[in-house]
Amino acid sequence: MEKELEGNRQETQQNREQMQYFRDKDMEFEKLLEYWNELHRVNFKYVPVKDDHVDKKLSEFINKSMHAKRMKCLFVRESEGAYSFFKKQVIMKCVEDNLIIRVGGGFMSIDQFIDQYNPLEQLMRRESTKSQMRNAIQQILPTSAS
Repeated sequence: MEKELEGNRQETQQNREQMQYFRDKDMEFEKLLEYWNELHRVNFKYVPVKDDHVDKKLSEFINKSMHAKRMKCLFVRESEGAYSFFKKQVIMKCVEDNLIIRVGGGFMSIDQFIDQYNPLEQLMRRESTKSQMRNAIQQILPTSAS
């Protein structure tokens, strides 16, 4: 019986730690959304570097995008063809007038890249899963632990 009680205590502690982890991630997500909303309020155009064909195509893509306000803040030019995308370094080039980004051993279109690697989009996609997990954990933990 002692072993069972100790096992239950350890399991409860693990559940509390997981719940704290989810709370921390929720706070991180909220901060990212705040930052995202603040960037969304900024209203300016992406201006390309003169004589940089890739940067010119990127500016056209961003400024014509239906999400232009959000897009202009995602890419920061480091050098010709090299950009920061959030914390990720990317290499971009034009092929047949289309922007492509190097990923692993190949390339993908800029649209595919943004859909796959935008951390805010990833967080939003996982939000439903996180909510389901949070609800399951709350059902397991006593209400006093939350």
